[in-house]
Amino acid sequence: MSQLDLSIFYNHLFGLLLTFYIFSHFVVLILSTYFYNGKLRDLELHVSKIKINKVNSISTLTKILE
Repeated sequence: MSQLDLSIFYNHLFGLLLTFYIFSHFVVLILSTYFYNGKLRDLELHVSKIKINKVNSISTLTKILE
């Protein structure tokens, strides 16, 4: 193999590794954002259910006391 062939090979190898690194970085970024937002949505849903239950129990108590 000539020097030019080796230079082209290493250039392509470096480009492939750089592309793989950038792609994996964005995949991790997108997945972590998705799961982080999913956990926040689940937490907000759980908190809203607790608030609804508290409101229902308070309204039930006021009806009983009336």
